Amino acid sequence: MGQPLFTVADSPCFNSSEIGEALVVRAVLYFATSRGFTDILLETDSLVVVNYVNGIAVCKDIYLHTLVQDISLYISSNGKMSVGFLSRQANCVAYALAQAALSHPGLEVWEGSSPWL
Repeated sequence: MGQPLFTVADSPCFNSSEIGEALVVRAVLYFATSRGFTDILLETDSLVVVNYVNGIAVCKDIYLHTLVQDISLYISSNGKMSVGFLSRQANCVAYALAQAALSHPGLEVWEGSSPWL
């Protein structure tokens, strides 16, 4: 099991959990590559978004579809990146961060870990 290199919390407005998850996936991939990382495994507890990004399922929502296309194109053009599924029960750290982010306004990034862990 790896250690987090950085943690991100944001409280944007969106109308579905899948859009929220896709926005986070895209933001984290952009942030990681801006820090020079190229070999990236991003794990999320949203199996729906993982399946969309990996081409296993097709998204019908046009906004979410556009986000997924953007993520997929970014992954295919930037080194060794992948997006995988990790159940919420197995990923209690991410769940704790998500709960804490609900009460935290705006985007925050912590190198290494967050004060909530």
